[in-house]
Amino acid sequence: MKRHSLYLYIYIIAMPWVWRRLFEGLIFQLRGNLNAKQHKNKRRPTMTSMMKTQETTTSSYSIGIGMGDGFYSILTTAHNAGIEIKNIMKIFLKEKDVDRQNNITEKTNRLMTKLSVITSRVLITMYIISFVLMPNVVLAEDGRFRNKEEFSHCVFLLDGSKSYNYLDKARQSIKSIVHNYKNCVKINVRWISEDSYLDNNIITSALLHDTSMLRNPFSLVEKRKKKIMEATNDETRKELMAKVRSAKSPESSYTDIYGALMASSARFVGSSDFRKNLFIFSDMVDNADKKIYRKPRLDGVNVYVVDFQSMADSEDIKKYWSEFLKSIGAISVEFSYIDESVNIKKR
Repeated sequence: MKRHSLYLYIYIIAMPWVWRRLFEGLIFQLRGNLNAKQHKNKRRPTMTSMMKTQETTTSSYSIGIGMGDGFYSILTTAHNAGIEIKNIMKIFLKEKDVDRQNNITEKTNRLMTKLSVITSRVLITMYIISFVLMPNVVLAEDGRFRNKEEFSHCVFLLDGSKSYNYLDKARQSIKSIVHNYKNCVKINVRWISEDSYLDNNIITSALLHDTSMLRNPFSLVEKRKKKIMEATNDETRKELMAKVRSAKSPESSYTDIYGALMASSARFVGSSDFRKNLFIFSDMVDNADKKIYRKPRLDGVNVYVVDFQSMADSEDIKKYWSEFLKSIGAISVEFSYIDESVNIKKR
């Protein structure tokens, strides 16, 4: 006899006994659960159900005892054991229906109570976080959270040519913007001259403390830090304006607007995290003829032409520069005359 045939013969002979033992264990466990449940509730199974169970058990045990009954014994044992299991489960589940419904109702009530408590705690936590950590944050139109007061990089171009007549007024306007519009935390001030791109046109620059990270109104430490930073920033603004007032005008015969825009473009390159504002104090008449050598970019910059000097062709000048500045990336271009205040975009 081949080895695999011997294994098959042993399997056929042994399986009825294995199946019977498995079903006996399952029936015994189910009967034990039923008896325990009935004893707990002080109830007893009816005589009919006991006789039915006994008959089924006897019939199932009488079949498949022999070791050589083969597959017929397996199927018969499984069939009879399945009938007995089904009968026991019917009795067991009948008595459990009421308790199961009560348990489901009780568990549902407990779950709803827990959910309501958890929801309340989550809402309270979110409110505290929004109040303590983000008092200056709003949801912008683009769907992202932004500060109500976005800090800015401000570049001031001051016309130092002989053709511009409002230099003193322009210095006062710079002072007003720096002190009133405190979002300018990074500041550059430059001359517009006959060759505005050169470094000798730098007047001054300053980097102020960023107080936007100090947002916790309950922290005394942060309050003291913010107070110290704001006092330091005020001193820095005063020093900056002192340099602007004392700066000597180049009094150039030519006005290189394109060179000044080129220098501003280079300053804005490292300011991706800031709102970018460019303030130009000039008559906007370029006569240096250096446009072909300049390739400025003002992507994402708000341009303000402040204390604009009116002339006969002022409207043509405004139209030209508005179109040109927007063509090199400016978001907006606004002109204001000497008797008008500049309207700086906060957002």
